Amino acid sequence: MVERILREAGVELQVAGGIRTQESVARLLESGAHAVVMGTAAIRDPHLFEKCAFAHPGKVLGALDVREDKVAISGWLDTDPVALKALMGRWADLPLAGVILTCIDRDGTMSGPDLQTLARVRKMTKFDLEYSGGIASLDDLRRVSASGAQAAILGKALYEGKLTLEQALSL
Repeated sequence: MVERILREAGVELQVAGGIRTQESVARLLESGAHAVVMGTAAIRDPHLFEKCAFAHPGKVLGALDVREDKVAISGWLDTDPVALKALMGRWADLPLAGVILTCIDRDGTMSGPDLQTLARVRKMTKFDLEYSGGIASLDDLRRVSASGAQAAILGKALYEGKLTLEQALSL
């Protein structure tokens, strides 16, 4: 099903969720994904993540899901004891397309972005950052950009009509 969507979409798509093998990464990219996002595998199996990144330079993103200053994995159900700085250090020399930072305490709340965590992570990595979590307004998007994110992921704000895609893209 995902492969069919990728072939027929006509736009660049990132694919995320449950990507835990080299074969999955290769299949998704061959099917037309612009990039794949690895989360749990990037944390729990760093050698696999490294192999995927080097096999597909500029096509793999690391998902950094943070809850209460801890890295969350397995669909946000568990946390891993790895420190954020250590994780960013492990990823530093990989040919990644970027990092997606999701502050999951804020996800779906429209309570504003976690700019402190974003600023801390920005200082730890050279990669482009995509930020997600709590965005509810154009001002939030501006603050996310000013804090160092190159992109933002919008969900509930679009769904509930707080922002339109046209407004977001106008920034």
